[in-house]
Parts: sequence; structure tokens; C-alpha cells
Amino acid sequence: MKAIHFVLPIALGVIGYLGYEIIKSESELPADNASSGVVTPPTTPSSTLKTDSTKPIERVEDSKLNWRKRINTLRAMNLSQMNQSEVDELFELMDRLTQATTSDDLVVLNDVMGKIVQNGLKPDELTRRLTAIVQDTSLHDVVRDYAAQYLGGWIAPQQSNYPSETNLENINTALQTLTESVTDPANEDKSMAGTSLMMLVYAQQSSVDLSSVKENLDTWLDQQISSSKSVTLRADAINAVGMLGDSKHLASLRMIATDAMAHPSHRLTSISSIGLLGSAEDASLLEDIISKDSKYKYAASAALKRIKQSASN
Repeated sequence: MKAIHFVLPIALGVIGYLGYEIIKSESELPADNASSGVVTPPTTPSSTLKTDSTKPIERVEDSKLNWRKRINTLRAMNLSQMNQSEVDELFELMDRLTQATTSDDLVVLNDVMGKIVQNGLKPDELTRRLTAIVQDTSLHDVVRDYAAQYLGGWIAPQQSNYPSETNLENINTALQTLTESVTDPANEDKSMAGTSLMMLVYAQQSSVDLSSVKENLDTWLDQQISSSKSVTLRADAINAVGMLGDSKHLASLRMIATDAMAHPSHRLTSISSIGLLGSAEDASLLEDIISKDSKYKYAASAALKRIKQSASN
């Protein structure tokens, strides 16, 4: 799937609270230790020691804690054994974290969404909740990107042991939401468009029927392959048509692959997609690239090998 452009925060090496106040000057030392310079931490009666009574889900939300501690707390929770009240609290936490703007909260949100989807919590409303997040333009772009990724993972899990959406109406709603995310001009310079496109590709590869969105998606792919304001999104579109197995775009792919003025990422993805869609008649085109253009010869060699393997099967 497409790599999401988000950098995890770096832990800054805060070791932790020592449990007592360090005395900073000799004049503040207790009389029996002043001459030796030894600092003796005050003894706290066991009856006054405090224990952490906060619930795990509260620690996951606590922005004062290091993000690693928060995620480790979440991963230690047995989500499959949660009662309904605890599940409701986790969903409420997800809703609050969608308002996140700090990198730590965004990292935690990613894990919360992932755990909810992987455990199939509230399956009757999960599609609706994720769809609403994808569609909410007031949210941080990273939040919407996460939701698109997990919405795709919910309707077409990449691991066979993960639960998935089974309601056909909900699946079509999710497909429509992802397609709108891809085709919306407002998302052209956002990573969520590419993420949503890859989720649709993976859905088809998982045997999800894309017929309800195919017309709109094909129109958009034609436009992006022909011309796009976004270099990245055009490369994503070229890559997607190969993975979707749509050979009607072959003529355009051949033109881009041999265009010396085309962006390198567009030429590379075109060559790769020709390897997925092409036939024996593309051999000479690829061999010509191999012999004349060292920058693209490895990609062309791989594409040619794939075509020959397909022909022999």
C-alpha cells in the first residue's frame, strides 16, 4: 500500500521522575548529611504511597505520557475481551483523537484505529464511523488518510485472520467514499488521494466488486494518465491501472514509457504497468529501452521478464 507520509516523533530521553525532590544547595541539606554531601531522600510512609488508579484507556489518552507508553498500554489491553462499556469508551477516545494536531496524538490515533479494525469492534457501525472521518474536511489531513487506510482494510483485509465488513450496502458505501476521496480535486495534493486509490486496488485484488464505482474511477484514471497537476498522483494512477489489470490504457502507457521528456517516475511506473498488462508485441519496445536507456533498463528488463513468464503460463 501506499506509504503514508508521516514521521514518528523521536523520544527525547526523559528518564522518569525520581520520586523525591533533589536538594540543590548545601545549606538545604539535613544537618547530619551537610558535611558529607550525601542527599538522603525523605522516607514516605507506606500508608501514604499512591498507586496508579487510572484506567488503561485514560493512560492511552494522557498526552503528558510519552507516545510509546501510551501505545504500549493500548497494545497490552485485551480488546477482544472488552465489555460493551469499554468498547464504547474506546470509540469515544477515537472520536476525541480525530481532533488531534500533535504528532504524538496522531501516532496514538493510528494505533487506536488499527486495533479497532483488526478486532472488528462494533462491526455494525464501523464503516459509518470511518466513512464520516474520511469525509470530514475539517479534520487534519493525516487523520483522514488514516481513516481511508483502515476503511479499505475493513472492507478488504490484507490478512485472512482479520474480520471484515460483510454488509454489501456498507461495502458499496465504503467504495463510494474512497472513490470520492480519490477523484475530489481538493485532494489532488494530499496523500489521502493516493492512499484511497491503493485501497481500491487492494479491494479488487481481494475480489471485492468495484462495479459500483468503476465508471467514475475509470474516468478519473484516464484524466490523470493523460495529464495531471500532481506528479505524485499521476504516478499513482499509472501504477494503479497496471495493478487493476485494465489493458485499455496500454496505448497511453507505451507513449509515456518512451517519452524522453516524461517525468522519471511516470516512465518507471509506465514500464512496470506494461509488464503487468502487455503482451509479446511490447517486447520490442522494452528491448529498445533496455539497449538505449541505462536509467530505465532494469525496470524494462523486469517488465519484459514478466511478460515472457505470463506468455509461457
